[in-house]
Amino acid sequence: DPQTIRTQLLQAPHSFFPVCRGSLDEVLGIGRAKDLITDLITENRVRLNRLREPIIVLESVGILRLMDTLKRSRGQLVLVAD
Repeated sequence: DPQTIRTQLLQAPHSFFPVCRGSLDEVLGIGRAKDLITDLITENRVRLNRLREPIIVLESVGILRLMDTLKRSRGQLVLVAD
């Protein structure tokens, strides 16, 4: 429920969070904590059009390619899929 999500966001020290439908297997996007909390307070839901495209790398990706991905992400959350 929105209140539980809001509480979790406020207690976490992170700025970006994966927004999923049901489980981490279905990532809809990456949300900034500030935007997510605002949406939950004003609309009682997360606005999907505010989410950033998720950056997902496979665990088999080489280190040089991973470093390039991290550089391009500019501090955004990067998810590793196994």
